[in-house]
Amino acid sequence: YSTIAQKTLVPATAETVGFPTVVGLSFPRAPRQPYRLDFGPKWEQGIITIEPPLVGPPYPVRVPATDSDGNEISGIRMPEVAVPLGTFTGWRFRRPESGAPNALVGLEGAWVPFARTATDRQAAGDPRLSVQERYENREAYLDQVRRATQGLIDDRYVLPCDLNRILERAKAMYDWVLKA
Repeated sequence: YSTIAQKTLVPATAETVGFPTVVGLSFPRAPRQPYRLDFGPKWEQGIITIEPPLVGPPYPVRVPATDSDGNEISGIRMPEVAVPLGTFTGWRFRRPESGAPNALVGLEGAWVPFARTATDRQAAGDPRLSVQERYENREAYLDQVRRATQGLIDDRYVLPCDLNRILERAKAMYDWVLKA
């Protein structure tokens, strides 16, 4: 998990998080800001004596730092994050046709795949390496997924019987991202 001491839990700005500038994937400008609320001296007993509550200062908001792909660097990195085909976020903006396109959807994340080739990446202005720049071919990608999964098996985070299922999902994701 992220911690302040390890500098992997940082203030919620694109600069401190290290989130890349990706066209069509903006970092949230205004994360949810919880405020201290005072419901009165009997609140710990479950009794509200001040209603509405007094609003105090906001709690500091910290979020996990990311790598140059925008994926979180701390925690247990599952194969899809350790050997990425895109950026996983813990947040997602509302669809423009729903209204309020700069508002966050509660409890939903997003996945933005990498470009297929360096040419596609450069045309899109994407700073993240393309799939073909990262992995020589599908087999090289799957070998890295296999090694990442084996590390999780060795550390007892993944069951050995799940290796083949993880590899099948990795094949499907790779094929989907590189589809013509």
